[in-house]
Amino acid sequence: MRNWISVALAMLVSLSVVTTAEAKKPPKEDTTTAAPAAGAPVVLTMASTGIADVDNVFNAAVEPLKTVQDTQAALDNLTKNLNSALGLADGGSLADALKDLKEKAQGKVTVAMNEKGMPSLKPGDAVPENVQKAIDGFNHSIDEITSLVPKLASLPDQFKAIATSAAAISPATLTKSGVKPLDAPKVMKAVTGNVKILGQAPTLVTGLLDSIKNLPTQVSSAFPG
Repeated sequence: MRNWISVALAMLVSLSVVTTAEAKKPPKEDTTTAAPAAGAPVVLTMASTGIADVDNVFNAAVEPLKTVQDTQAALDNLTKNLNSALGLADGGSLADALKDLKEKAQGKVTVAMNEKGMPSLKPGDAVPENVQKAIDGFNHSIDEITSLVPKLASLPDQFKAIATSAAAISPATLTKSGVKPLDAPKVMKAVTGNVKILGQAPTLVTGLLDSIKNLPTQVSSAFPG
């Protein structure tokens, strides 16, 4: 597990450079798309242009981007499930939820590492119902996250291949695909937006991998001994 994450992180560093270098600079009129506000979620969808040759390039990003979204959802649910089971307010941190779980379990919860090096919670005898529910929800999310890590590790090469194909799209290639010259700027704007999302994806994946890498230590620290 840790090796997969380290390899993926290293590949993503190189990908962030490659994506920028290989994506052709759009025409001046196509650079007006505003960057997302600080803290705003990145929309991980590819805009359709209605041009088969163009859409086929970006359709290859649909599943990789879904993996990013699924992983973020699994990490979010890790905390949400604990908060819900324990009767805590939504939006609380994982650290606070684990602390509350420890108090309510009264020393009857231990941590074990699965075969991938990820933490799972083990209940002792006669734990309260809410504690058992919290443990079950936590372990379910950990199973989901564990299954997604191999997919995350394969994303750098996928995004690199898509960015390389997208770099070949230009007004000239659009004309060859049957796009009218006056329609080309509009299509190129959609292309530019899609390339921008591809450029943001490596940073998102790096953040997810960092969060996953920290989970074993964070959970073990909450239940020492």
